[in-house]
Amino acid sequence: MQEHILAVLEDIAARYDVDGIHLDYVRYPDWALAKGLSRDSLSLARFHSAAGNPYSLDWDDWQREQVTLLIARLYNGVTAIDSSIKLSAAVIGSYLGTGWNAYSQVYQDPRRWSELGKIDFITPMIYWPRNHRTQPFMVRSREWRERYSIGRPVFPGIGSYRYNQEDGDLTWSEALGQIDDLRRENFPGLAFFDARSLEDHWAQLATGRFRSPANIPAMAWKDPQAPDPPSALLLTAIGRGEALTWVAPKAEDVARFNVYFSENKPIDRSRGQNLVHVTAGPRLEWVIEPQKLSSPGYLAVSALDAAWNESALSRTIQWP
Repeated sequence: MQEHILAVLEDIAARYDVDGIHLDYVRYPDWALAKGLSRDSLSLARFHSAAGNPYSLDWDDWQREQVTLLIARLYNGVTAIDSSIKLSAAVIGSYLGTGWNAYSQVYQDPRRWSELGKIDFITPMIYWPRNHRTQPFMVRSREWRERYSIGRPVFPGIGSYRYNQEDGDLTWSEALGQIDDLRRENFPGLAFFDARSLEDHWAQLATGRFRSPANIPAMAWKDPQAPDPPSALLLTAIGRGEALTWVAPKAEDVARFNVYFSENKPIDRSRGQNLVHVTAGPRLEWVIEPQKLSSPGYLAVSALDAAWNESALSRTIQWP
C-alpha cells in the first residue's frame, strides 16, 4: 500500500504543476488502540523482527513510527521530483490527552514529522466550538502552535460544516468568532472543512473578513533566498480602463507577484489592506480594478518565489 501511495504522489509531482499535496486520513483507523489494530500477521512479523523493528520499540511507538516513515517517504519522494511542492496533512485536532487524539488513538505524531523536517505545514482538525468543555477551539489551537509545530506553520482547521444551526453553540457566528480569535492571536492562517458548508457564506466572507488577498508564510527551509524586485512599472490604457505592467527579475524562479496600493508612501506592507492583488502565476500585468483603489495613491509590486519568499518592493508609481 505504501508503494502505491508513493507512486501516486510521485506521478502527480512529475506530471502536474501543483503547489502542494495535502494528506488526509494519514493515520490508523479511528480508535485503533481499542480495536487492537493492526495486529495482522505481516505487521506482527515485522514488529518482532530485527529488520522491521531495529530499535526494539514497543507496540505503540512502533505503530507511530510506521506512519512517520510513510510521511518521510512521501516527502522525500515528492520533493526529489519538485522541491517547491509543499506536503501538508490534516491531523486529529487534539494531539494528546484523554479521548480522541492523534498520538495514542490513531498513531499520528505530527510533532515528530515537523522535527524531522518532513512536513511543510499542519492543519489540525479542531472541529469543536470555543466553549467546548474538553476540546475548546482556541486552547487546542494554541497548543499546536506552541508545543507541537517545531518550526512549521499551523493552520487550525475550522469545522464549518458543523456551524449551521439556528441557535446554540453551533451557529455560523461561531465560525466567524474563531476566525477573529485566530487573527487576534496572529495565527498565520486557517482552513475550513468543508467547502460545501461555505456555499451560503461566500459573499459575506469575500466582502468582509477575506476582502483582501493574503500570502502564506514564507517557507525558508525550502528556499532561503528571496527573489529580486520587479522593475519598469508602467500604467497603460486598455479599452476603458488601465493595466499595470512590470518586468520580472532576471534569472529568478518567480511564482507570482503581489500588487500593493496605498494613499501614502512608503507603502506599508504590514497593513493587509494595502495588498490589493496576487497574480495567478507569474503574470506580468494587472488589469486595475478601480473599486480596489478608492482614491489617488501609489502602486508597487513585489515578486514571490515558490516558497513564498517575497522580494523588496519595486519603485512606486503614482495612480491615477
